[in-house]
Amino acid sequence: MLGFVAGIAFYNVPDFLGGVVGLNWRLMMLSPAIPAVIVMALIFTCAESPRWLASKGRGAKAYRCLCRLRCSKIQAARDLFMINAVIEAERSKKRQRGGKENRIAELWAVRRNRNAMVATCGINVIAYYSSEIFLGAGFSDMAALGASLGFGTVNIIFGIPGILTIDKYGRRFLLLVSFPVMALFMFLTGMAFSIPPGISQIAAISTGIYLFGAAYSPGAGPVPFTYSAEAYPQDFFNAILALTFPRLLAGIGPQGAFTLYAALNILGWVAVLLFVPETKGRSLEELEVVFDVGLRDIARYNIIQAKNYVLRCRPRKHRKHITREEVA
Repeated sequence: MLGFVAGIAFYNVPDFLGGVVGLNWRLMMLSPAIPAVIVMALIFTCAESPRWLASKGRGAKAYRCLCRLRCSKIQAARDLFMINAVIEAERSKKRQRGGKENRIAELWAVRRNRNAMVATCGINVIAYYSSEIFLGAGFSDMAALGASLGFGTVNIIFGIPGILTIDKYGRRFLLLVSFPVMALFMFLTGMAFSIPPGISQIAAISTGIYLFGAAYSPGAGPVPFTYSAEAYPQDFFNAILALTFPRLLAGIGPQGAFTLYAALNILGWVAVLLFVPETKGRSLEELEVVFDVGLRDIARYNIIQAKNYVLRCRPRKHRKHITREEVA
């Protein structure tokens, strides 16, 4: 979002000023340094990772950090015990493998890491190419930047409910709700490109993209970042989407590209329904056990849970009168 703000702020800066060539784009590139400096300063106020400290044999400092992060010393002592137990189990496994460790091989070998392969919804396409999409819809340069800024604003505003409810309703619930809605608005946005150029087309495309962002932000926005800390980084797939979208746009047009990503959202919903476990209220040590469960067992459990939910929500017919014979 900061990039769009900088684009609008420095759009009218002369390209040559004070002997500096390309001053406008240089200022745009420099603007992200402002929040980076703020984050760098705030890092010094963060507590060190208790798990890392414990792995280095600095148990006393790990306990003090846990006391800062937990409500009581008893909880801190409990978590430190669990951390040490998990670290010792990991070291034992590493010794059995001869002390070798391969992160790339682990991505495919360990069951829990395969759960990171279910994140393709199209948000990165809109984030990276929103200005190009709006320009293709007939927006002017400044209007396209302003519309992209509006998309970022929608993401921030509607991301707040997701952050506040992620531990109340659970990760799976937010994903299962957001993916179908995202698929619907992605499909409608693609179809909006078939409308004859004009105000109606611009309004339809903008509305579809903004509603897609509103559906993405509380569910598929914050939840994958939570899961990624528990599974394996998925930036690789974001890069794939960013690189393939221009070819898709040239080959099948915006209607086909957006419809494809709508279908991917449906596939993502099915993947979440079957293969994604709930991690609400669990510590990182407990999640080691959760993600080591086989995908087949997770799918079987999730199907049973879905059936039970449907049965609970199914309306039941109640008769007003019971005969004496039935009571007897």
